Amino acid sequence: MILAVGDSWTYGYGLKNRQDTWPHVLANLLEMPVIVSAKSGADNETICENTIKYIKRFNPKIVIIGWSGVSRIRHSKKPYIQYSLSQVPSEDTEHRKQFFKNSNINELSTIWQSQMDRVNSVFNNALHFSVFGDQHCVSANNLLKISMLEYIANAQKVKFKYSIPIFEFDFLHHDNIVSEEFCNREFDNNWIKACIEREELRDSKMFFNCGHPKVKGHRSWAKYLRSVL
Repeated sequence: MILAVGDSWTYGYGLKNRQDTWPHVLANLLEMPVIVSAKSGADNETICENTIKYIKRFNPKIVIIGWSGVSRIRHSKKPYIQYSLSQVPSEDTEHRKQFFKNSNINELSTIWQSQMDRVNSVFNNALHFSVFGDQHCVSANNLLKISMLEYIANAQKVKFKYSIPIFEFDFLHHDNIVSEEFCNREFDNNWIKACIEREELRDSKMFFNCGHPKVKGHRSWAKYLRSVL
């Protein structure tokens, strides 16, 4: 059995049929059953908790975690409150501003590293990958060196010229002052160019206008995962 856990890129936001998502395509390629725990907008703490819960419940043979942006921080579980560097109007609170004002890349990456370590403590050969490319901010042996975003971009003949330690769509939203201040402080001078390169993937061969992968993108990523398992 395969266990696939993640956010909207694992859930398949924008797709009409869940069977077109990468977990189901991969399961068909490997001729194995699959359990999927994924939700649009999921933060990494929730992804971590769900992964451990489902490992203990189903004892899968293969575990694959599609981690979301490291800046998605769950501030409260009940009621659910998330802070993020992406532009979500309902998150524009003084608490969000204060959190990212007092935070930095090292702190965010340390949180993510601890979440991967917790998963590895219960399943030591899980396969980890970053959706947006945040793998550049940590060092982990079982974390894929290429993100889902970059791999699919390469598959449609797009090569990024500029790197960025963490990324999520809408960093450049005109109202997103919180992210602008954080990025100016934490990233190098090319961070805007790096964001533009990635934003230009919207409404392309393998990406919807929202930035999520189309069916071709999910199929391409599933075939890549099969090659590295």
